[in-house]
Amino acid sequence: MVYPTSWASDKGWETDYDSADETVYLPDITPDDHELDGCWTGYEEELFQIERDRKNGASNADGFLFDNGPNNQMVMRLGQRFEDDFKFRRAIEVLAIRDGIKLCIMHNSSTCVSCECSDLDCDWKLTAAKEHRSNVFVISHLTPEHTCKKRWLKLQWGTKWIAAKFLHIWKVNVGQEISILANEIAATYGMQCPIWKLNAVDSMATKWLRTDHADGYAQLIQYKHEMEDINERNIVIIETTKEHLLRPQVFNRMFVFLYDTAYAFNTRCRTLLTIDGWEIDGPYKSVMLVAVCRDGNDVVLPIAFCEVQEENLDSWAFFLTNLTYGLRFERGEELCILADGYNGVDEAVEEFLPYAVYRQCCFTLYGRMVRNFPDVRLHSAFWGACQSTERKSFIDQMSIIETVNIEYHNWLKDTDSKTWPLFSMPQWVKSTKVTKSASEQLRIWLSKFLDMNVAQRYTTITRTIAEMFQRRYVAGWE
Repeated sequence: MVYPTSWASDKGWETDYDSADETVYLPDITPDDHELDGCWTGYEEELFQIERDRKNGASNADGFLFDNGPNNQMVMRLGQRFEDDFKFRRAIEVLAIRDGIKLCIMHNSSTCVSCECSDLDCDWKLTAAKEHRSNVFVISHLTPEHTCKKRWLKLQWGTKWIAAKFLHIWKVNVGQEISILANEIAATYGMQCPIWKLNAVDSMATKWLRTDHADGYAQLIQYKHEMEDINERNIVIIETTKEHLLRPQVFNRMFVFLYDTAYAFNTRCRTLLTIDGWEIDGPYKSVMLVAVCRDGNDVVLPIAFCEVQEENLDSWAFFLTNLTYGLRFERGEELCILADGYNGVDEAVEEFLPYAVYRQCCFTLYGRMVRNFPDVRLHSAFWGACQSTERKSFIDQMSIIETVNIEYHNWLKDTDSKTWPLFSMPQWVKSTKVTKSASEQLRIWLSKFLDMNVAQRYTTITRTIAEMFQRRYVAGWE
């Protein structure tokens, strides 16, 4: 095979060779991947357990693996674990590009992905399935050897092809200099690669490995402009800080308000708003604050997001002030806020939304009970008290708790009983929700996007929410 000795520096060459680089071998959004389009049908306790199981499973994931041979072959083996279906699909895509294989998709869902070689004479097959109660995908069937001889060369010399061929370099060293990549290409194929091509390859490789977090902050201004161009009533606020006069400004926090879903909340939904904070794992530790509600079909509807460095009173004040301004609930009149009570959220609601009704998440309260009284078994009585629709039934359940364990009864009595039992919820809220299950369901749905860089994460989340909202809008008219 004859390799090109160099690349042209104009974009015409890039168009010719990279025209197929947009090929998606396995779509990430599948027909059954619309969990947020339906209400949660299981026990709420199971919903909260899913996130704990996801974190435990993700900590043991393998991801991309390469051998130590001269060709650094990509490894796929039985039992290999991937953090979620998104990362497994990327691994199959990279494997196919490296080996020049055209895939035939046999099954592609949120619980199982199966592919075969498109050559009818080849027996190669790869199947992975989702683990029970976590997002981890495990390879369950593998026919490792290809018996086909013809290779699909459509992507050869494109950005994806080069990135896939040399992905092991970024796997070993996350902050790899592109000059090392240029030397590897020259040594392997005897050709010089222009700087613009190396930068494109570096961007693609770090995107696959989810190590392009630094680049994401530089793209936030573009995200802000695009959101405002789509709908001028969308709100995107980006704040930066400058530690020293001679140093450039750095990202501090960002607020994103989705007008379409917010309008639906104001006009068609109960005024119960669930707010929560999620820790984002990555080289730049951050917290995503979210505000969600449930529509008339009891389905989750996201309204706003916020990226902050840590979850505290100041960050919650920033989030709630901008959120209620967008919703036109500046002082919280006729607004009910449900949260976990951690990291100053209850204080922020009390100080900045003095007319709002604050509700304590009962599952968070239950978690505190388990930690403080690990030997007490009062599951039924506690949840009976939480879901009591009348004061009398609440007192009866508390009497049962007092009979079993007086210390636990006194601890629970010291909490503000106006904030967590169902009977104390104002009638105008018209809701029976006593836990932040809406935000947990949203987190499960968005978990595959949370380790993207900040710009890609918010771009993907807002796009998928817009598609979800459009599906519901069309279904409502039909």
